[in-house]
Amino acid sequence: MKLNHDLVREVLLEIEEMKQFGEPLYNHDFKESKVFNIYKRDDILYTLQKLHEAGFISWTPNWASGKLITYAINDITWNGHQFLDDVRGDIVWEETKKHASKLGSVSIPVLQTVASSFINGTLGLS
Repeated sequence: MKLNHDLVREVLLEIEEMKQFGEPLYNHDFKESKVFNIYKRDDILYTLQKLHEAGFISWTPNWASGKLITYAINDITWNGHQFLDDVRGDIVWEETKKHASKLGSVSIPVLQTVASSFINGTLGLS
């Protein structure tokens, strides 16, 4: 599967909006999020797994017979918030994607660096 960078951002934004401190966000609640109206279920679940592997979220998946049965999103990590804060704004995100597209394909850390550079440049910090 291919990691969709727009979906990475959208999932983090949705978790941030829906998540209550100290309470997991369960799959049946997260299915009510906007991302499920736009993206395929498998793409969302793949993104959640990759966000966990990257250290951007903490989640607890429950598998049976090789299939994901339920899950709980426990929280967005510090690194997840760092990335989200860099790409949160629509203008920053669109500029980041525009600059990154010149390379064809880039990793999430490169996207974060591009976004941070754009922000620093806009603020006159670079």
